[in-house]
Amino acid sequence: MLVITVMMALLSAYSLGAINQVYGIDFEWYSEYEGRFGSIKRDTAYDKWTLDNYPDGMKMGIIANAGAYKGLEEQLEEDLAVRLKDKVLSTDFNKYILMYCTLGEVYLPEYRIKILDIAQRGSVIEVKVSMNSPDKNGDSSPGIKRYVPYDIVLIEKSSFLSRGGLHFIFKTQTGRQLAEKYCEIS
Repeated sequence: MLVITVMMALLSAYSLGAINQVYGIDFEWYSEYEGRFGSIKRDTAYDKWTLDNYPDGMKMGIIANAGAYKGLEEQLEEDLAVRLKDKVLSTDFNKYILMYCTLGEVYLPEYRIKILDIAQRGSVIEVKVSMNSPDKNGDSSPGIKRYVPYDIVLIEKSSFLSRGGLHFIFKTQTGRQLAEKYCEIS
């Protein structure tokens, strides 16, 4: 009886551990320089957010079909939106989804945003986003040129352990929650 009790306790602990397991999701990010998606390691050693607030135009989202591209297209500069449109609309949405984040319109090139890591626990997907801002003491007056820092990643649907209604939580590199999105992944 004691042996059976011990074995049941061990199996229960193992099952509970498997339920709470966090699984990494592989993705490829879009490189404007290369003009394609790739999985090269990203440098974020110098990324830090030093400002008190985030830009008003900051937006995060999931593109699970061609019609969902409108949300990102409205945020980007016209020439960039045209260049990305072909990449997005040529995506096989039966096999992939796209995820994006943008800071919206800013006036200094020091602003950056990158998706660093994606992990799944049950129906919750956590997305770690690295952001960079100019120093608080830096000149933040609007420049002549506007910038729209963005990042877009390609994720194979088979990478998700469970599908259906998924809850995406976007967080900064320090763990601060930025946004929540719900998306149905088939």
